[in-house]
Amino acid sequence: MEPTGEDSEGRDAALRHAPLRNDRLIAVFLLGLVAFSPPLLRVFGIAATVFGWPLLPVYVVAAWLGLILLVGVIVERRPGAPGADTLPRTPP
Repeated sequence: MEPTGEDSEGRDAALRHAPLRNDRLIAVFLLGLVAFSPPLLRVFGIAATVFGWPLLPVYVVAAWLGLILLVGVIVERRPGAPGADTLPRTPP
């Protein structure tokens, strides 16, 4: 039995956007690899402080939070929402 109505349209939209979502998640993963690579961490390992906190832990927490927020935005974006990518609908 095939779903009809709103269920079917939502599922079809989600399937059309899956490749874009997957590409974006792969890009965030690669960004995380670069953000936490030893050469970049070494740059922030200097004896500097941000409001009394050492720079390296501040960078690590900020980068981690940024990656979590990016993944959340990518995963929770609804198809058809303002700013969401749209792909042309293919005939069945």
